[in-house]
Amino acid sequence: MHAMTSSAVAGFRRLLPPRVRGLARRVRRRLLHSTDFVLITKDLAEPKAPSTLASLTVRAVGEADYSALAEFCRVHRAVEPEATARLRDCQSRGYRGFLATAEGSLLGHVWWVDAGGHGARPHPRVRALGLQLGEHSAYLFDFFIAPTRRGKGVSQAFLNDVHAQLRESGYTQVVGDVISDDRRARWTYRADGWKDVRTVRIWSVLSSVLLCPGGWRVADSRWF
Repeated sequence: MHAMTSSAVAGFRRLLPPRVRGLARRVRRRLLHSTDFVLITKDLAEPKAPSTLASLTVRAVGEADYSALAEFCRVHRAVEPEATARLRDCQSRGYRGFLATAEGSLLGHVWWVDAGGHGARPHPRVRALGLQLGEHSAYLFDFFIAPTRRGKGVSQAFLNDVHAQLRESGYTQVVGDVISDDRRARWTYRADGWKDVRTVRIWSVLSSVLLCPGGWRVADSRWF
């Protein structure tokens, strides 16, 4: 009976004009939709050789870097309206980050927090995904490389240097997450030695409330 009902609904949808079907999908997605996040991790106990790209420099983000980061987002992340808001959030909350540069040009960035988070306010994704960070764990997020520099070994070289610097600071594990159907991102992390831990499904209701494993939370459009 259920199969017959589903078939009938699918058949009815196919009778609708494409524009109406598209509108219906948008309305349904706004009302209720789910996203699967794959939690990933990497053990930093085994040292790896630093970057083999001689021109690559990796350093911590400083207060003077935010104007360059804002321009970087404007040029390379224009199709992501939340990117600039994320940057402002990182600055206002004091999240720590790393930059990758080559010959004076900014190539990419990644941000991170540890169990201390930002005072009493952990990162929104840490809470929503139910992550339990250990004393020597760091959560990496918003990893981005300029599209023109992808596929040239920059991603792995950048992450290798980030891991080396975190290891020197006493961290033994990095954790993160990636949307399950983002094949490029998943391949990048796997090539760097990250392992899948589990998949967490989060439901969004009216784009304002998240239904998470630990309950519900107000949605933060900058990070979800």
